[in-house]
Amino acid sequence: MRKIHIILMMLISCGITLMGCNNNISLGDNFEVSYVDIPDYRNLYYKQQGVFSSLGVNQVIYNRDKILVRGYLYSNGDTRLDNSSYVYYLIDKKTYMMDPSQQSSTGLTGPIQFEEYKAIGKQLKDAKMKNW
Repeated sequence: MRKIHIILMMLISCGITLMGCNNNISLGDNFEVSYVDIPDYRNLYYKQQGVFSSLGVNQVIYNRDKILVRGYLYSNGDTRLDNSSYVYYLIDKKTYMMDPSQQSSTGLTGPIQFEEYKAIGKQLKDAKMKNW
């Protein structure tokens, strides 16, 4: 009985450890938000390929068709984020999936103005939001 209890506790703690290490947040259709090592360098990924080359993503508003992205640019090509102002982008998932060429994709629009970001966010049906 004691052996079963110990094995059960080991399995539970191992499962909690594995779940706690997952930094990926699925947005559907092979899109996800994740980071490697440093949370400030969070990026949007499509099929495990980063979409942005110099943006630290800190908010997404998404539904099954679109993804709105807010983030900070890296300062002057440096690895530090310039958190003095946000940059906003819109991704049309279907168009991006047909042309997944990162920031050159026809499915990616931006940077867009904050007012447009806010207006589109209000119009998205069944939208979810994630902030970091």
